Amino acid sequence: EKDWKLRRSQKLDKIELLNLQSSLQSEIQAKQSVMEELKNIKASHVGTESRLAESESRNKELLEEVEKLKETIKELNLKVDDAGSPNRPDSQMSFLNFLKESSKTECLEEVGGFFQSTFDFE
Repeated sequence: EKDWKLRRSQKLDKIELLNLQSSLQSEIQAKQSVMEELKNIKASHVGTESRLAESESRNKELLEEVEKLKETIKELNLKVDDAGSPNRPDSQMSFLNFLKESSKTECLEEVGGFFQSTFDFE
């Protein structure tokens, strides 16, 4: 009967060892899966950071272009004001007044539409 108890005890120890090894293997696989996911997320983050930097650079360029266009509009409005002398015919005056009264916003919207259709913004 002692032999039987010893074999039973060894069998239970072996089963427990196998269960522990299986649990350890499962934890190792779970950690590897998490590490792979983290690696993918980091790679995605680097790509996103790069696209953000490119977008910020492009945004800065476009803002500078808008400022230049605003200056051009101001210069053109000054020219229209200077050209609007009283000795011009009525048809020219009404056209010049139309140009003068055109809102800067409408001009900028048209320019923005041009940029939107010319460049692919995402």
